[in-house]
Amino acid sequence: MAFGDDWQGVFVRGDDALAFCLALQSLLEGRADVLARTQVQQLWELLHQSDERVLGADIPRQQLKPWEECRK
Repeated sequence: MAFGDDWQGVFVRGDDALAFCLALQSLLEGRADVLARTQVQQLWELLHQSDERVLGADIPRQQLKPWEECRK
């Protein structure tokens, strides 16, 4: 999703954010299991989607009004 002409961004739902947080914590602490590594890979893929260099013309993106207009 992008606001106005700003760069593409990523929205992560709260329950997903918690799972990603726990997976990252276990990875950083050196105790990640297969599930945690899979979740970290999924997070990387999600964040990678915000890289406008890899977005093709056929990949739709959600374009919102500029942030200041959305706040009104």
